Amino acid sequence: MLRAVHPRPRRASWWLGFAWSLAWLTLARASRADGKDARTSGGTPAEAPAAALGALPPRVHVTYALGADCPPPDAFEAELDARLGPTWKAAPDELARNLSIAESVTGDYRSVRMEYTDEDGRTITRSVSAPTCSEALSMMGVVTAVAIEAQRQIAAPKSAAARETTPPAGRANAVVARREMPTARDNIVARPSTLVHEAGLRFGVSTGFGPRAALGAGAEWGLVVDDQLEVRAALEGRDTANVKAADGRARFRSLAARGDVCVATLKLAAWAGVPMCAGLEAGVLWAEGVYSPPAVTFERSRYVPWLAGLVTPRVRLSSLRAYLELVPEIRVPFAGHRFVFEQPVRPAYTTPGIAFGLSLGAGIRFH
Repeated sequence: MLRAVHPRPRRASWWLGFAWSLAWLTLARASRADGKDARTSGGTPAEAPAAALGALPPRVHVTYALGADCPPPDAFEAELDARLGPTWKAAPDELARNLSIAESVTGDYRSVRMEYTDEDGRTITRSVSAPTCSEALSMMGVVTAVAIEAQRQIAAPKSAAARETTPPAGRANAVVARREMPTARDNIVARPSTLVHEAGLRFGVSTGFGPRAALGAGAEWGLVVDDQLEVRAALEGRDTANVKAADGRARFRSLAARGDVCVATLKLAAWAGVPMCAGLEAGVLWAEGVYSPPAVTFERSRYVPWLAGLVTPRVRLSSLRAYLELVPEIRVPFAGHRFVFEQPVRPAYTTPGIAFGLSLGAGIRFH
């Protein structure tokens, strides 16, 4: 007969799992800025201190972070030349404001984001979205031109007539000056956050549930926000089948629900990335002793609770309608369970302090 001994809490495992997950998610956020193919025009220009921005001419340095399928920066700057003339761009060694243009994938659309510092030293951002990067970048050219032209109006000297006919000159001109940047209503195609639902199946192999690796299968649902934040829930079952346990044989099975949160994605391409995830798994683990003569027979089952922390980076390929991912798993059980055979009493299996797994998932994506 197989029985479970009272579990021994692993306090160290609690802290190990928490610290591991926290460190992983912190590194994920730090790597978020490096996940895009960045192309910079004009090297790394110098930007004036915030206190001196108001005295600078309305010329800017532009930096780019664009995907491989976007038009080159020269095409964007040619559109600004056509709208503003050639004097808007600062020389590489000129002290001027910085304006950054960055592209990202947002659901079925491409988003282009502009970040700009106004004459008061405030950082202002605007974004537009379109089905392709070329369209989004073209629309951002209009928004950028409006912003630079507004700065020109602010920097232009006030006419003598305006000073004579407007007693509270500072206040009246300040009203005009507040056109420094376009508002959200000026964005051509401004879109809210994009939510994508995902539903799929998982198949994997895991250690830690018995003396041998357990095969598993389950179903998963996920919610993806702007291809960055992901929240996932899954229900999975695992089975070791009839395996050798010490000097006897036993079968170990589990049924567990799990939740994962991915706070950042390392983008490899428009269709490939590595979401950085961590989560928690809770359920039940049960074992059955097996003896042979005269035939294979299962003794009474022994049930114990199962709770473990997870670190689950995902190597992921996705399109607009489907996804495929390979998920390495690091599992930290929060309690140690020990199973023993009876008559005579002898050890059968003890759950480890850390376990590993690998699963393959696939499914559909929809709005």
